[in-house]
Amino acid sequence: MPFRPLIGLTCYTRSGPDWTQMAPGLYQDFVFRNYPRSVFQAGGQPVLIPVAPDPEAALDVLDRLDALVLTGGPDVAPHLYGRTPLPGLETMDLERDHMEWALARSAWDRELPTLGICRGVQLMNVVHGGDLYQDIGHEAPEAGLHAVMAPKSVVTHPVVAAAGTRLARIVGEGR
Repeated sequence: MPFRPLIGLTCYTRSGPDWTQMAPGLYQDFVFRNYPRSVFQAGGQPVLIPVAPDPEAALDVLDRLDALVLTGGPDVAPHLYGRTPLPGLETMDLERDHMEWALARSAWDRELPTLGICRGVQLMNVVHGGDLYQDIGHEAPEAGLHAVMAPKSVVTHPVVAAAGTRLARIVGEGR
């Protein structure tokens, strides 16, 4: 029986009052269950990548992975794309930002297949020189409401695969 491909999933870190009241001074690295279950359903073997205090230490895992998923989570720190944080910016995780930056950059250099989900896509954009709106409602009010109140399992906006892109070759062109 062939081995399932190893798919790395970057972890969130929880340290806020909901967690530290139960375990003061401790942090929790985790992923939501739908990430590893989706990897299992697609035929892969999920490998959780906890937030490493030394970004370079996390790179060793890439040698063993067949693909990488940069998961969702808190905002990417604005200093990583040359901006000053605006008031109201949600929580940031600088250790995670630096670790995922190193992973994304190295995965690109190695041509390791990488999927970014929400924050992960934003981080990949920034790693390659892109910019972000910190607060769409403040910086681009014409874009409309982007605070999604629906459950995470509900599709809330379309995605358009542009002609000639890798995504279009995988899923087809269009909406």
